[in-house]
Amino acid sequence: MTRQLRYVLAAAREGSITAAAESESISASSILSAIEKFEAYYEVTIFVRQRSKGLSTTITGRRVLSRMRQLLDEMDAFENDLKQTQPKVSGELRVGVFVTMAAHVMPHILKSISDDYPELKVSHFEGSLREVEAALRSGKVDVALTYDAFLPDDLNALQILEAPPHAVLSENDPLAKQNVVSIGELAKRPLILLDSPDSAQYILSLFTRNGHRPNVRHRTTSYELIRSSVAMGLGASIQNIRPIVDITYSGDRIRCRPIETNGSALSSRVAVVTRKGDVLGSRVQAFIAHCERFSQSQTAKKLVVA
Repeated sequence: MTRQLRYVLAAAREGSITAAAESESISASSILSAIEKFEAYYEVTIFVRQRSKGLSTTITGRRVLSRMRQLLDEMDAFENDLKQTQPKVSGELRVGVFVTMAAHVMPHILKSISDDYPELKVSHFEGSLREVEAALRSGKVDVALTYDAFLPDDLNALQILEAPPHAVLSENDPLAKQNVVSIGELAKRPLILLDSPDSAQYILSLFTRNGHRPNVRHRTTSYELIRSSVAMGLGASIQNIRPIVDITYSGDRIRCRPIETNGSALSSRVAVVTRKGDVLGSRVQAFIAHCERFSQSQTAKKLVVA
C-alpha cells in the first residue's frame, strides 16, 4: 500500500504518468495501475486524464492527496522511531521558493539544515508567487518559502522576517545621499519594474496607495538585470530583499534606501507557507525551525533595509 500511495503522489507531483514513472524509475503501467486500483478501491476520482495536458487533480483529489502526504510522513516518522532511540530526519524534502529570494536565503538554510540532518535531501523549486503556491497545492513541493502578500485562504503562513520595501538607486543618484526617500520622489524617476504578476502588482500598489503614478520605463523578469540597469543610471527600482553586497554584475554600485510612505506602505514579510489542514511532518518541522533560526541571524538582518 505504501508503494502505491507514493506512485499516486508522484503522478500528482509530476502532472503526468510518464514523468512520474521516470521520477520513480518504474514503468508507466505501474503508475497507471496504482492510480486505477486506488480510485477503484476507494471509489474516488483523483485525476482527470487529458491527452494533451496530462493529469489534472479534482477537488476531491486535492483533499485525498493531502491526507496521503500526511499518512506517509507519519509512517516514515513511525519507522524511524522503531529503528532507533534518537529521532532522525531523513528522506527528501521539496521546497518551493520565490525566485528573487532563493539565492539570498536558501544557501544559508541549506547549510544549516544539512549540518544538523546530513541524511535529509533537500531539493527546491524556484518560481513566481503563484507558481510556488501551485506547486505547494499540487504536492510538487512539501513546503514553501515566499512572501505572504496576496496569499489565498487555503494556505497557512508563518512569518519569519519583516521585509519592508526599499528603493534601489544608482550611487550617483542624488536620492542615494538621503537617509530616506519618499514614494513621491521615486515617482519622478523612471521605474525599472520586476515584471512578474504579483511582484508588479505589489510594487505598483505602493504608488497608488500613496496617491502617485509610477513612471514605468523598463520591465524585466531578471532581478540582477534590474540592479545592473539601476546602477548604470537607467532608473530606480523597488525591492524587498537585497544582496549583502552592493556591486552588480555590471561592476557598478547601487544604493538601497528605506521608503517613507506616510503610513500607507504595503509591508511584506518572508514566510514559511504550508497547506492549511496538513499535519506537519518531521522534515517540514525541521525546515521551519531552521528558517526561524536563520531569521534571527545577522546575515538575515543584512538582507532587509529597515
